[in-house]
Amino acid sequence: MTGDFAAVSWYYVPGLGAFGAGSDQGLAGLWQPQHNSITLAQFAVEDSSVVTHEELHAILQRTDHPPEYFVQRCGNLVAH
Repeated sequence: MTGDFAAVSWYYVPGLGAFGAGSDQGLAGLWQPQHNSITLAQFAVEDSSVVTHEELHAILQRTDHPPEYFVQRCGNLVAH
């Protein structure tokens, strides 16, 4: 599968920690379908497994984690 990464807007949240209100552990990354955007915590910008995880959401155009892709096909490439 492929995707148009030029269509994805990229952002990062500065600081040392994760982001996201109401989350126990916070988020390292988030793909938002309504904006086709990926937001990363600053510490995750250089973490290929987090970046690839969010890119996979964008390619699949899904916010869930289908095991076929997030475990079987790409599990060795994406953060869990």
